[in-house]
Amino acid sequence: MTVTLRPYTECKQARLASLGMMPAPWKEKRAKHLFREIDERSQAVKRRTCQ
Repeated sequence: MTVTLRPYTECKQARLASLGMMPAPWKEKRAKHLFREIDERSQAVKRRTCQ
């Protein structure tokens, strides 16, 4: 199935210069707000204590 993509009508300058222009409806978020760090060592300790 092929879908034709419509271009965004409005663009804005991104705060990060390397991104250049981006569609106006898009929001910029820092990666640290999108991901969380999981320490595998602490997960292993929890598993051992729950047995």
